[in-house]
Amino acid sequence: MPKASVSKPVKFPSNFGWADFGAIPESFVTCTLNLRFFFPNLAAYQALVGSLQVKKGESVLIRGGTSSVGLATAELARLYGLRVYSTTRSSEKAKRLSPLVGGEDHVIIDTGKIGDEILKRTDGQGVDHCVELVGSYDSLKDSARALKPNGTLCMVGILGKNS
Repeated sequence: MPKASVSKPVKFPSNFGWADFGAIPESFVTCTLNLRFFFPNLAAYQALVGSLQVKKGESVLIRGGTSSVGLATAELARLYGLRVYSTTRSSEKAKRLSPLVGGEDHVIIDTGKIGDEILKRTDGQGVDHCVELVGSYDSLKDSARALKPNGTLCMVGILGKNS
């Protein structure tokens, strides 16, 4: 059964000023609790490192992979040595996403059956982690199906309608 955890904000060094913070691309890191209200899209780093605590060699599914946070998450995941699977809704976007996530077999066009597709592509094993950027009821159920036993899911955003 997948387990949930509550994420904690990343603490920046005490000498980290507004100019330093402004120089960091917003999709790559999260901010302190007070700044989270002003910069809600600062999530990729926090999702992978803060919440999911990923380790080299693990696998991650990124739902909503062609959003700015999805792309940043994919780039960071590859940097951390993860096997990346990512979803998109069109074949045109899938072609562009493919080189970033490790090839065509790591991109899934979202038809509502991502969990089944991930299980097929991982020989029934599933993925270690999922970064959920869609957030609808149906996508959450589908993402949970894609996880290995004791896999972790980090819900970052809600873009989809709830059923």
